[in-house]
Amino acid sequence: MNLRRYGRLHRLISVVAIAAMIVPLFLAVLAPQRAEAQILTPMQVGVVEFRNDSGVQGDLLARFATDAVVIELSKSNRFDVITRSQLETQMKDLGFAPPLSKVELSRLGESLAAESMIEGAIKAVEVRGAGASRRAAVTLVVRMVDQASGEVVNGAIQTGFSNVRVGYEADDDKLITEAINNGAYLAVKTMIDYIIPEATVLNTIRTNEVMLNKGARDGIRAGMRMIVTREREIIGELSVRDVDPDNSTALVTKAMRGISPEDKAKAVFDMPEVARVKADPGTRSGSPPVAGKKSNSFGKLKNVLLGALALFAVASIFNSSGTESVGSVTAEAGLSGYALPVESGTAGVRVRWDAGKLSKGKNVLEYHVWRNDVPGPVLVANVAEGESFDDATARNVSWSSANNETHARTSGTTTVPAMNLGRPYKYYVSALYLVESAGGAQYFETDRSATGQATPIAQVPQVDLRLPQAMSQQNLQQVTFEWLSRRGADTYVVEASTNSTFSNPEYVSSPVYFSPLSDGQPVRLEAKSALASKFSNVSSDQPIWWRVGARASTDRPGPIPADGRSNMRYVYSEISRFYPVEMPPPLPQ
Repeated sequence: MNLRRYGRLHRLISVVAIAAMIVPLFLAVLAPQRAEAQILTPMQVGVVEFRNDSGVQGDLLARFATDAVVIELSKSNRFDVITRSQLETQMKDLGFAPPLSKVELSRLGESLAAESMIEGAIKAVEVRGAGASRRAAVTLVVRMVDQASGEVVNGAIQTGFSNVRVGYEADDDKLITEAINNGAYLAVKTMIDYIIPEATVLNTIRTNEVMLNKGARDGIRAGMRMIVTREREIIGELSVRDVDPDNSTALVTKAMRGISPEDKAKAVFDMPEVARVKADPGTRSGSPPVAGKKSNSFGKLKNVLLGALALFAVASIFNSSGTESVGSVTAEAGLSGYALPVESGTAGVRVRWDAGKLSKGKNVLEYHVWRNDVPGPVLVANVAEGESFDDATARNVSWSSANNETHARTSGTTTVPAMNLGRPYKYYVSALYLVESAGGAQYFETDRSATGQATPIAQVPQVDLRLPQAMSQQNLQQVTFEWLSRRGADTYVVEASTNSTFSNPEYVSSPVYFSPLSDGQPVRLEAKSALASKFSNVSSDQPIWWRVGARASTDRPGPIPADGRSNMRYVYSEISRFYPVEMPPPLPQ
């Protein structure tokens, strides 16, 4: 045997084994800490009598299942359940009797002022085994129907099992009621885990696309269907397309009326299929049957092999002549002169990526920057560039692409409309690259890597810096700053400095919040005595420069940061100045 080869094999196995132990610990350290739960307003719901489709014990068992679910709902702090007496009185007044039709359920919910109505059914009841090992299994279906739209917005299908007996037997009725209680607990727990907060429409990006204030952290996922309401009236439907941690964009699939900012969006729930579960004596209550146990040594060997394959796959990706992604990309609002000591120029968005990601750029022919309101690329960058700037200029862009079937190089032209300042955008970056083979050159385009949201904001000119007036003298004990707002910005900050480049400003205000829908409206900040302490040594003939930063709070990561201050992500105004009033000397003691 070749000992060197044998040694290499040993080293490889050792590396894989060490990685298998260390990687989970490393991921655990990097895992985000759990956030504190927010105080939520309970959802008001009505629960109508369940059906019994099992053929066992009829309406009496259905009544018991209804009560079991109501009890579990009431135990949580997420639901405010309308009492049975209120519900029955209202049904009597409306002349309704169970089972209710979809229209009757909606009318009942409306008359009770319920946000949602809950209905359900017992789908199966099964008892198996003998003696102490006899077990019952009951399958429950629970559906939560939105009162405004009639759509199912939550639900669960769960099978509960009776508890295990040791040394004594129980009658079938006892086993079945235990199984129902356990099934109700699991069903309500599943529904609570699924609850997705109601989203608010932040902006309409174009006629068929909107931005929502909820994202992946709130349970929103791509492909999710949502209904849009305004004052509890359904006005449209959405399909979620792109999801960021704190916001998402969705396509308008149906619009009865125009969707506008502040409209509410609620996720539609897709009910799973009902699977019949047998009353397995070896199954715990509320748990699925335990699969047969496999060889422990085989499992360990499988894990090692899978770990080795995963490491090999990762190594192959990073050592290949090309990958399928340009990697991480960012979009930051700002001004075209962002490299200058004091930012100036036209408003727009800087898009950045790693130009060395794809084999250090050696096979890349050009980069394509896409914007979510245009079907073709809006910018084309050459190999050496790792960034590009999109502004409000309408233009035609010529670009090359790859034929997906023949891998031949093709070309196209995009007519790019001017961006709307104050409107949020998302960008995507892909790369056209070349692969040389024995059969000749082949062309490919990578998948598009998405950025976070970026909202281009027009710079506040000096003329809109209304107070303090330029060149005026100010009592530093009471300075009022006032400027005009910019559409799309909901967060402002004021900076004042003795240095006109603001490299290290003495005064930076706390954020000032204002409506992002307003443009040209006065925004005011009372600085009070803060400036007096910061500029106590400034003489009356020395100017104090000031400016305003503006941004959309939902942008990720935010505007281009100020030079040397990476935490200050704002689009800054032009600068103005004022002078401190020379104060009289203090009275002699």
